[in-house]
Amino acid sequence: ADHGEAFAGEHFRMGHGASLYDEVMRVPLVLWGPGVPTARHQEPVSTVDIVPTLLDLAKLEVPKVSGGSLVPYLAGGAPPARPIYAHSNYYGIELEAIVQWPYKMVVNRSAGSSAIYDLSTDPGELNALRDPDNAQLRRTARRLQRQMREIRRRRAGDVVELSPELERQLRALGYIQ
Repeated sequence: ADHGEAFAGEHFRMGHGASLYDEVMRVPLVLWGPGVPTARHQEPVSTVDIVPTLLDLAKLEVPKVSGGSLVPYLAGGAPPARPIYAHSNYYGIELEAIVQWPYKMVVNRSAGSSAIYDLSTDPGELNALRDPDNAQLRRTARRLQRQMREIRRRRAGDVVELSPELERQLRALGYIQ
């Protein structure tokens, strides 16, 4: 899967387009086959890591892409240290999220609001951290904002060429408006 679903009105939402909370973003990644280590991991990774991981498992060359192979992590190494970024523009509601474990920042650019959660103590993202006197929290917020700006800057140069047929299919699915 590439997204989860809010079924019970989590964060006052239903469905999957207008939210970047974990009920929508967290989906299981299951790998099975020859050479795949048997293990279960809880730390978040990104869908951009799937193609490099599959190519690495197949012993094929991994091209330079946004993600990286998870094979070292699956074999007992540390999870990727880079932040996980998500963006959504759902009917004009522009949302961004960034996870740098254990913190997650969710930004509603349309409303001009943001919230930071500590996923290690609040996995349901129910209690945003709000302490204006906490210097550590202010540093964390600045670091997450800086990482988000850097990712947006890098993505701004990404250009994807679509064939007319692929563009038609993506429009029909609602991925392009």
